[in-house]
Amino acid sequence: MHNAQMLKSCCGSQIVEVDNAEVPSDDVPEKILFAGPKELCELNVQRVTAEGELADGPFEIAASGSTSSAETPAGPSSEEKERMTRLISIEERVAHSTETVGRIHRLVANNEQRLIRLERMLTGIDQRLPAVQGDLEFRYATAESVASLRKTHMNPLNFARHLETEVFKDCADELGQRLDERHSRERVNFIRECVYKFYNVPAVLRDDMWRGVKAALNARARKVRKNKNDRTPLVSREEEPGPSEESNDAFEFHE
Repeated sequence: MHNAQMLKSCCGSQIVEVDNAEVPSDDVPEKILFAGPKELCELNVQRVTAEGELADGPFEIAASGSTSSAETPAGPSSEEKERMTRLISIEERVAHSTETVGRIHRLVANNEQRLIRLERMLTGIDQRLPAVQGDLEFRYATAESVASLRKTHMNPLNFARHLETEVFKDCADELGQRLDERHSRERVNFIRECVYKFYNVPAVLRDDMWRGVKAALNARARKVRKNKNDRTPLVSREEEPGPSEESNDAFEFHE
């Protein structure tokens, strides 16, 4: 035993060393002082080691109170990892698909705008091109004679006047009538189609062209009537041209 013996006390599961300086003799044996309930002290006295420490019981859990399984949580299983990987892959594919669909929509919108512009351009070009002519039936003049008139007359009005003479040679009495009053409507239509065909008149200009030709032919018809009236002084007033008819014609025929 050492000179200053230590008196040890135990409370619950802990032993507290107490300086035994007041112990008078070396013969006083080392004592163990327990503090706490008697039953607990009696139970723990058998667990005191020779060094004065309180040994743990066979089933006593450390003060931290945590087991190895509690300290290290179990990680995800291989099946869960596979599911997570698949979900991430699906999300990436969805994001990529969304971006692709957006690009497709933008391309479609751009192509639609281009098609609209192309349609407008083609419409403008088509209006400037000569109208597509069907097979013209040369019933009132041969194709050669019409082509010869076209070669001779660069002006479509002069071409129409000479073609009218050729077309109405079998019914010359109608040359003194306005075009809208003539019975031979097919002959008038033939003259109009020949003008369109041989002068390559664009569709957008066909109406204007025919109005000019029609005015020139009506002016010629008025002159024919006037010459006829001069040769026939007893003609009735009903057949004489009115002043409004004379003033409204835009063209006069000059040989």
